[in-house]
Amino acid sequence: MAVHEKIIQKDFTTFAKAVSQNKGIKKETKFLEVEEYKKVIAVSKRKMDVQSYAVIYLIAVTGMRFAECLGLT
Repeated sequence: MAVHEKIIQKDFTTFAKAVSQNKGIKKETKFLEVEEYKKVIAVSKRKMDVQSYAVIYLIAVTGMRFAECLGLT
């Protein structure tokens, strides 16, 4: 973007290669299925007296990001 906006003249990443030992997570296991999602909400709602469950519930029902949830006062 900096090259496009002419902030810098040369793209120093042109021939860069990202190399990692980590193969990543399979797409199939990266997300919860609908039933798993509903179970997370139900369990965390029952255990709201525990702070971590309250955080999980709030994130699950609002779509809030983890850091945003922890920043609430």
